[in-house]
Amino acid sequence: MAPYVRAVAVAALNATLSGVWIAAGELTPARRRLVRAGALAVSGVVVLDAYRRAEQTRPATVVGVGENPRLVSEGIPRPPLDKRQAAKAAGLAGFALAVTVGRSRLRKRWLAQLTRDGHPHPTRVLAMRMAAFEFVVQLRGQVAGVRRDARAR
Repeated sequence: MAPYVRAVAVAALNATLSGVWIAAGELTPARRRLVRAGALAVSGVVVLDAYRRAEQTRPATVVGVGENPRLVSEGIPRPPLDKRQAAKAAGLAGFALAVTVGRSRLRKRWLAQLTRDGHPHPTRVLAMRMAAFEFVVQLRGQVAGVRRDARAR
């Protein structure tokens, strides 16, 4: 599948699952658990499939020359983590936390506004709004990943 088509598909799937998760909030507890368990199952299948595809496309790295070459996964020690990589990882973790907090605040604000305006089904509308928001955020991240991969080649 073309990289940009895959990026749109992944963003749409994540947005749909996010919307389903939020929309399930209006259901009875048993149905809500069932719907959310189904969403988790779909997510798990997608993640396992992506992992399987990545393992198939990744070549085995052989290290060593001469009589005893070994695979990297057989226990060859890695070099120590440098400070730039650690700072980058910390920055990404902070960014992910900020996005999560911001998304939660936006969700609460939109739900309060819909409830205050007397909407008959505020959670359903919130689910649609958050799904659209999630699609935009996910698509941007997916396209950035495609571009990064293209530059790495």
